[in-house]
Amino acid sequence: MRKWLLLAAALVWGIAAAAQETAPDWNWKKLGKGVQYSAVQTELFGRTAYISAVRYKAHRHRTQICDAEREWADSTSALGQRMDAIAALNGSYFNVQELTPVTYLKIRGKRMASTTAREFGLRTDGVIGFKSNGGVSIFACDTLDYDIACKDLWNAIAAGPVLLQDSKPARDSWPKNSFYTKHHPRTLMGVDKKNRVYMIVIDGRFPGEGDGASIDETVQIAQMFGLVDAINLDGGGSCALWTPQTGVLSHPYDNHRFDHYGQRIVPNILYIR
Repeated sequence: MRKWLLLAAALVWGIAAAAQETAPDWNWKKLGKGVQYSAVQTELFGRTAYISAVRYKAHRHRTQICDAEREWADSTSALGQRMDAIAALNGSYFNVQELTPVTYLKIRGKRMASTTAREFGLRTDGVIGFKSNGGVSIFACDTLDYDIACKDLWNAIAAGPVLLQDSKPARDSWPKNSFYTKHHPRTLMGVDKKNRVYMIVIDGRFPGEGDGASIDETVQIAQMFGLVDAINLDGGGSCALWTPQTGVLSHPYDNHRFDHYGQRIVPNILYIR
């Protein structure tokens, strides 16, 4: 009996080990001023993944938020150029018809938008905030009273779900609806143990070129980057990562072609200078 138990345990361990994904070689390249980027096509979870990322030291650059609602809305790259950014990433959830945020937004100490009751808890369960000294904070937020939760933050934006806290998945299990379980394009931000900040896009909806990720897979990819804390931002057709040297690194989906031109018009971005 003991022999069979040991054999069964070894089989289970072997299956688990086989299922463990190996982190790709991110092949980081320099952009200058301590900023690096990566753009990698690889095989993950039995599918093709195209992942682009920018990373930088939190203390060397200030992460800021551009609020450009309604007629001021534009693509991530255009807003990044408008703000003379070193890198820019699409922001949080918004009303596509009105081009206005549906999540809390605080810029230079002033509240610019609030999270709607419908959005609260649907996807949005956390905040990524930026202190005046360059520090980055990612935390779960179970209240609509963001002014209190974000009182020590100079800039902040609500989003979600929170993916990682202290290197571990933020939840034991995820809801079973399609937002969480299907393979969508994803945007996320996070920080690692060396206090580096990461802007990451996982391309999706391009079969065989960039197949997207579920939320659980997004968590695993965040761990592959070595992130300690991470949060999901607006995904789908909004996903876009841009730098002035490389142009758009990701493959935005809104033109349904695997190129760098299908950006969606968005009302806010996160950027660094």
